[in-house]
Amino acid sequence: MCSPLCLVPSLRLEQGHRFSRKRGLGVAKADCNRSWLPQEGVWARLDPLNGRRYALVPDVSNPARRRAQLYRLSRLGLRLGEQLEKIHLVAVNEADRTREAGVCSYDDRMTRIAVALFDGAEELDFAGPWEVLAAWATQWPDDGIEVFTVASTTEPLTCAKGLRVLADHTWETAPPIDVLVYPGGRGTRRELADETVLERLRGLRDAGTLMTSVCTGSIVYAAAGLLRDRPATTYWGSLERLAETDPTIEVRPDDRFVDSGEIVTAAGVSAGIDMALHLVSRLHSVERAKEVRRYIQYDPEPPV
Repeated sequence: MCSPLCLVPSLRLEQGHRFSRKRGLGVAKADCNRSWLPQEGVWARLDPLNGRRYALVPDVSNPARRRAQLYRLSRLGLRLGEQLEKIHLVAVNEADRTREAGVCSYDDRMTRIAVALFDGAEELDFAGPWEVLAAWATQWPDDGIEVFTVASTTEPLTCAKGLRVLADHTWETAPPIDVLVYPGGRGTRRELADETVLERLRGLRDAGTLMTSVCTGSIVYAAAGLLRDRPATTYWGSLERLAETDPTIEVRPDDRFVDSGEIVTAAGVSAGIDMALHLVSRLHSVERAKEVRRYIQYDPEPPV
């Protein structure tokens, strides 16, 4: 089985040849006069002098992503080797070359936003932020935003009102996550009692992911201990439950969303749209957030 890392495209790399994934480009300017050929899903060559197999992966300057990359490489038995401009070589002993291993090629300049899905998730909790963030990513591609959905499976999931959805990735195959949007809904009752879910959330928090939630997704965060001694909010009908889950939380019943730095929580359902626009403002600019709001024609004036 391949690693959680994505596979490098099977292309040929010559001297000064460019490789790309989405909008990212990397240029190899050292030791590339020899061909890099597809081998076991990676660009690879065998160095006859030391018996090691080398593969190309991007250099990672972002500290959080750097730690995540090193962790994933260590799980594969790989190590960082000599460095090229904007690229690292990864070496693995030739004796291990028969193992199934993939080496990730991703653009470190991208900001990756994952929207979590699970059975029983409230539809607008994830669809609202998705619309905002995906509109940002697609209409302003130079901002370097990628949005995808992630779940425990890529099989169909049934949401709270019956909508069936498919996730882009599983948690095991997803690329590094910079921002997580976690919805609420009746399915959170199961999620907050699942230690695997809670440990995953703690791991993402520890890796530097910006953790955001909508509606009762914040109660799952509270169960994981992420909201200890922090201000937070949730769906109006679940405010008491949020306080009961972790009494150290400063519950803010009147806030549409609460940004406490590493964690952002939104109130119920449609509040996720406001929170997502806040993310655009925080990650880029107020001007861009206004442009996205205009694009999706979000001018809330309730008729009743």
